[in-house]
Amino acid sequence: MRPWPSRRSIAATTATMVIATAIADMAAPQQRPALSGAAIAAGAAERDRERYYADREWDEYCFSKYRSYDPRTGTYLGHDGYRHPCR
Repeated sequence: MRPWPSRRSIAATTATMVIATAIADMAAPQQRPALSGAAIAAGAAERDRERYYADREWDEYCFSKYRSYDPRTGTYLGHDGYRHPCR
């Protein structure tokens, strides 16, 4: 008798485990907590608020340097007619 399992028995055991796991997942799918629309909107609003306060000083600087500065894009209209990032 061998002290270790044969390759055939390892393959059979692995295949059985894979099939059993697939069947168990199909029988009882895991429930994941759903995000509500309100939670997503609240998170987006919080990120927007943080960006607004973090970028306010930068926007003030760019407004003082470039009259055509657009805070939505972070760019200004150059003399060449193209938009450039505020630096």
